[in-house]
Amino acid sequence: MTRHDDPLARGGPPAGAALSPREALSLPATAVTLIPALALLAASMFCGVTAAQLGSATSTSADRGVASAMYFSVYYASGALGGYLPGLAWEQWRWNGVVFGCLAVLAVALVICTVQARLVPE
Repeated sequence: MTRHDDPLARGGPPAGAALSPREALSLPATAVTLIPALALLAASMFCGVTAAQLGSATSTSADRGVASAMYFSVYYASGALGGYLPGLAWEQWRWNGVVFGCLAVLAVALVICTVQARLVPE
C-alpha cells in the first residue's frame, strides 16, 4: 500500500464520516439526540487525532521532529481556539450558534482537504 492509498495518510475518513450527522443530530438539544451526537463526537475525535498523529509521523522520512512539533503546535492552538470561540458563539446565539460555528469550521476544513487532495500527485 502506497502512502496515497493509505486512508490514514489522507486524513482519516472514519473521522470525516461522522462530521455532519453529529452536528445535525445535536440541533434539537434534547437528551435523546444530544447523547448520540456526543458519542459520535468522541468517536470521531479519537479517529481524527489518531489519523493525524500517524499521518504526521509518516509524512516525512527526514526531520520527523519538525513534523511532530508542527502537529503539536497546531493541535494545541486549535484546542485553545476550539475552547474559546464556541463560548463567544454561545453568548451571542446559544446552542444554534455553537452548532453553526462548528459547521463553518468543518466547511473550511473540507475546502482545505479538497484543495490539498487535488494538489497531491497520484
